[in-house]
Amino acid sequence: MTTRKRMVMMAAFVGCLVMMLAGCTADNKLKLAAEAANKKCPVSMGAVGDVESITYEDGEVVYTLAINEQLSNMQAMKENPEDMKQMVLTNFANPEGNQKTMLDLIIDANASLRFVYKGKESGETIEMALTADEVKAAADNTSLTAEDKLNAEVNATNMQLPMSIDDATVLEKMVVEGNSVVYLYKIDESILNIDDMKINADDAKQNVKTSLVNGGPAVHAFLKKVLDTNRDLRYRYIGSESGNSTEFVFTPDELQDMLK
Repeated sequence: MTTRKRMVMMAAFVGCLVMMLAGCTADNKLKLAAEAANKKCPVSMGAVGDVESITYEDGEVVYTLAINEQLSNMQAMKENPEDMKQMVLTNFANPEGNQKTMLDLIIDANASLRFVYKGKESGETIEMALTADEVKAAADNTSLTAEDKLNAEVNATNMQLPMSIDDATVLEKMVVEGNSVVYLYKIDESILNIDDMKINADDAKQNVKTSLVNGGPAVHAFLKKVLDTNRDLRYRYIGSESGNSTEFVFTPDELQDMLK
């Protein structure tokens, strides 16, 4: 089953559940919703990792997330808790779909929230806790713009960089550059020739497109943030010795097509 189909099924399931719980107290609604969601776990977040469990006990909802450490720098997350927290809180403003349903239940029950990030390879864990007041304030924040949300995502990404992608490629930075969001990669020219990359740019773009389409909810949420600011998305590769570069671009129309 594809990630998209799994998300649609989860949305229908949660919707039916909320209707069934109409007569319950806020606390019981949240408890039953968490139990039902937990039965669906693990839930894929795409390349980023999986939601391993969702529990509710003693007024606190706990999400345990298994993280792909090839794409997420656990040490950087540990060293920059406020940046991580800000990105999560930013995502709570004007939520949609399943996220809004669960967030409404959490707020109605005046519950707190905790995320446990667990490295798939190392087993290392990092926790981030949000008070009930912080959750409610984030959900009530109507002042955040699309620019604010994108900037929070860019900052959280840069916090984890540089990151080695393979023997020849290092993702050094993400920047907002005019009407573009740009991934900046450095290429080790002793291993890979920039001119060869230029020749094969169309194939590279297709490979990246496939990874974005299949990237799961976290990747799709990022693409939507780019779209909401009416920017394109660029992948730029710069040679370590020559300084020569090549890039390919996904226009807003192409990004929109990926999210259908």
